[in-house]
Amino acid sequence: MATPGPKRLTAEQLKARGARPDRVRSRLAEETGGTLARLLPRVRDACPVPEALTETAAVALFRHVATHYQLELIGESVLVQACFALQRANQCRLAIDQDGLVDARGGKAVAHVLLGAERDARALFLRLLDRLGLLE
Repeated sequence: MATPGPKRLTAEQLKARGARPDRVRSRLAEETGGTLARLLPRVRDACPVPEALTETAAVALFRHVATHYQLELIGESVLVQACFALQRANQCRLAIDQDGLVDARGGKAVAHVLLGAERDARALFLRLLDRLGLLE
């Protein structure tokens, strides 16, 4: 019969023993399943919508998540950045739709310069939503 291994300490126990902060964060991520958002009753009011967030879909996403999920402080920051990434991607999409996918000036067809920016903003948006645990 195999003997059980040593008992793993919780994040709070590691912190109390003076463990390195990165190990405490790592253990906390293991304990919470790596998510920064939980679907729980609200403990406090939702965080206010940032003034620079003006695009309709980004504001709606922010309000929905801030209202229905209890976010840690870092989770609120990640949510704000995700909404800004969504806003940026949608702004790029509008410009691309207005100008066309291909720029044929100069006799050579070239892809629109904002295609890469839109792709990167959407990828960042999805990574941040995954980090919040909202894609599960």
